[in-house]
Amino acid sequence: MSKHILLHALALILLLWASTFSLHRASATLIAGLGLEAGSLKLPKIQQCAGSIMAVPDCLNSIIFSALSLNPQQVGPTCCQAFLQIDQSCWPKLFILNPTFPSSLKDCCVGIQNSPPKVPSLPLPLPPPPPSPCSDGDDDGYIEDGS
Repeated sequence: MSKHILLHALALILLLWASTFSLHRASATLIAGLGLEAGSLKLPKIQQCAGSIMAVPDCLNSIIFSALSLNPQQVGPTCCQAFLQIDQSCWPKLFILNPTFPSSLKDCCVGIQNSPPKVPSLPLPLPPPPPSPCSDGDDDGYIEDGS
């Protein structure tokens, strides 16, 4: 895993963690420790940008893992739908270190949404039951002797 990808994931995790829990003092201390000004990151904007993916369980994890592995196909349809709700102007705020990944993820997600739904295969009909051993085939319930 390249250092560039790892830094991108770390930055995304830190920004979303800080904005999700609204720990302004903790995030300000953390941001100051990184040498950044808290006002320059606009944490509430990041929270607004990521709101749709934060509302879907495990979507953020899926997107982070997908970004780390550079494999957008790992994001499921529900998470893709949430990702597509993010305005493109938010992408640079969320994907600071890998600005090309969101367009790859978007292409993949649009493809998922445009693909026809998978139709479950229908079970084959059961064959008719065999005739009863007490039947001669005329449905009268009596076995007639051939004599």
